[in-house]
Amino acid sequence: MLAGFALVVFLQFSPIQKKGDLAVIFSPSLSLTQILARLSFLPVDFVRVGLFENIVIIRPKPSFSMTVLQETNPWFVVSALANGGCLFLKQKPISKVRL
Repeated sequence: MLAGFALVVFLQFSPIQKKGDLAVIFSPSLSLTQILARLSFLPVDFVRVGLFENIVIIRPKPSFSMTVLQETNPWFVVSALANGGCLFLKQKPISKVRL
């Protein structure tokens, strides 16, 4: 029964497509600067910060790879629209931040 519950949770939190915005959730012990440093070399646009600064909403570019994103050690990667209720559908991405 626990394995079935774990499978449902895994399927809920795994993004099905790379087209939509993704909410990337990191450890609360990381600062926003540290998170942006981890993500700065990925082919993504930074859309905004989530409810807390350890949640970052990104918009993947066509060359995006989930494998490379997983190397940044996020806790979860979820669809920003389906799982996070992100209502900023027309918001333009934030320009790259210089660190």
